[in-house]
Amino acid sequence: MLDKVKAQIDAINSFPDDIEKPTIQQIIAVSEVITVAVDGDLDEDNLINLTEVVKDEIDALPEVTYTTLVGKKNREIAIEVSERTLQKYGLSLEQISRAINSWSIDLPSGSIESTNGEILIRAKNQGYSIDDFSAIPVITDEVGSVVRLGDISSINDGFTSNEYEIQFNGNNAKLIRVFRVGDQNALDISKSVRDYIENKLPDLPPGVSLTPWNDEALLLQGRIDLLTENAKYGLFFVLIVLAFFLKPKLAFWISLGIPISFMGGFWFMPIMDLSINMLSLFTFILVLGIVWMMRLLLVRIFHYL
Repeated sequence: MLDKVKAQIDAINSFPDDIEKPTIQQIIAVSEVITVAVDGDLDEDNLINLTEVVKDEIDALPEVTYTTLVGKKNREIAIEVSERTLQKYGLSLEQISRAINSWSIDLPSGSIESTNGEILIRAKNQGYSIDDFSAIPVITDEVGSVVRLGDISSINDGFTSNEYEIQFNGNNAKLIRVFRVGDQNALDISKSVRDYIENKLPDLPPGVSLTPWNDEALLLQGRIDLLTENAKYGLFFVLIVLAFFLKPKLAFWISLGIPISFMGGFWFMPIMDLSINMLSLFTFILVLGIVWMMRLLLVRIFHYL
C-alpha cells in the first residue's frame, strides 16, 4: 500500500514549483528504550554540534533504528535597525524586509528544453550567514552607489528561545531519545548504547559527559530476573513439599510439568505475534505463583483423600 501511495503522489505534476518534495512514509509504532544526556560547560553552539555528532554515531549503531534530539534550539539570524538609521536613509522596515526577501531566495525559475534534454533554472541565493545578509543591497542610485544591509544594521547569528531549558547535573544539556521500532530487542538496544557511551567518554572534551538515563530496559531486565528467581526458588520448595507427601521420583515428574508448560508458552509467543515485554512478563510472574499454589493445593487434597 505504501508503494501504491508513493506512485500516486509521484504522478502528480500540478504541485507549485516552490514547494518541498512530498514525503510519504509509514507510521510505525515506536517505544522509548533509553535516553542519553549530553551535558557540560559548553556554549549553545558547541553543545548542539557535539550532541548532533553523538546522535549520528548512535544512529549508526546496528541495533538502533530511530532516535530524536530534545532541546535543540533552531538557528536564527537577527537583524536590528535603529529608528534613527531608518530616518537618516528614509527607509522603512517594510522596505528592508522586501530587500531581504528579494535577495535571500531559493526558488525554481523554470526550465529550458534542449536537444540534450531539459535544463532546470533555479535562483539559488539563500542566505545562511552574517556575511550573506550583510551583502544584501538595500539602496542603490544612478551612479552606482550601494548601501548594503550590513552598513545600516546589526546582524547577529544566534538561536531562537525555547519555552524550556534542559539541565542535567546542574549543566546545560541536550537529550537523545533512543526508540525501539517494531520487534527490536530493547535489551540489545540498551546494551549497545551503553557500550557506545563507555567507549565515547575518553574522547569527550573536558567537562563534558554522556549519561544513560531513563533506561526502560532496566525495568524489563528486572522483571526477567524476578521471573527466573521466583521459578528457581518455587521449583526448589515445591519439590521439597511434594517429596514430603509423595515419592521423590513422582514429585520430580509432577514439578517438571510446570517449566515444560512455560517453555511451551514461550514457544507459542512468536506464532501468536506476541513478545516478551513488561505486560507479558508480569503475566508469567502472576501465573507462576498461581500454578505453584494450585499444584501444592491439589497434592494436599489428594493426600487427604
